[in-house]
Amino acid sequence: MHEGIELVRRYPQEVVGTGPPRARPGRNLPKWLRAASLRPSEAVPDESSPGIARSSDSRYLPPVTGSRCPYCAGVLADAPRAHQPWDVTILDLGEYVVAPTKGALVPGWALVISKEHTICVGALASRKLGALRDAIDATDALITKAFGPTTVFEHGPNAPGTALGCGVDHLHVHVVPLRFSLRAALDRMLPQLKWDLIPGFETLANLHADARSYVWVREPGEGVFGCEPPIGLRQPLRRAIALELGRPNEFDYTQFPEVSNVDLTHQRLGRFLHG
Repeated sequence: MHEGIELVRRYPQEVVGTGPPRARPGRNLPKWLRAASLRPSEAVPDESSPGIARSSDSRYLPPVTGSRCPYCAGVLADAPRAHQPWDVTILDLGEYVVAPTKGALVPGWALVISKEHTICVGALASRKLGALRDAIDATDALITKAFGPTTVFEHGPNAPGTALGCGVDHLHVHVVPLRFSLRAALDRMLPQLKWDLIPGFETLANLHADARSYVWVREPGEGVFGCEPPIGLRQPLRRAIALELGRPNEFDYTQFPEVSNVDLTHQRLGRFLHG
């Protein structure tokens, strides 16, 4: 079992019940939550700066819910609207499914997708976190076996229609075999970020209840680290991966679906699952 997930399992749950918990200011929260918010002029990076690829899309997108949600209408639908390779599941894990991501910049990039339409991990009731941890563990083990050690991350938007959610306001966790540090890559792109150890997924509920967006990353052999993302920047972790791979303008999954990598993900994981 990975250190980060074990850390989360050991952390005592702070929230109970079925709804989002109320925030508990000053208690077990990362420093960047307790600190004063950045002013917008400080928080929004200039997309003309080196390392920030320009996107033609608007910073804030219309909310996507129900039948308009790409996962509810795609990989989770009884009859998907289109038979795309990223709408074909690799694993069904009860409350979650695993599927390749559209725009996989490397082979083996998969998503753990909630069957329940909820916006992020922070919006989950505490009683549902165990199934998520188990799904991440199972996906991590499979991808590690087929492609090598994984990095796990989530963009956690605080509301539908934000730039951070980028049109997919449905809980999904990325599990990606990377040969570099994603946190270090993001630091090179956005040196103003401040990372803190997230003692448990329960902490994300406090952030979400306080209407704070977040990103978190778990790298091989490490715990879960989170930071407050810059306001208005779409796909920051995808941007960092694309930049590190020497393809800075190919971060946008809507423009670069990377079908060949999606197909390779299906093929190799299928061999490991079915012999």
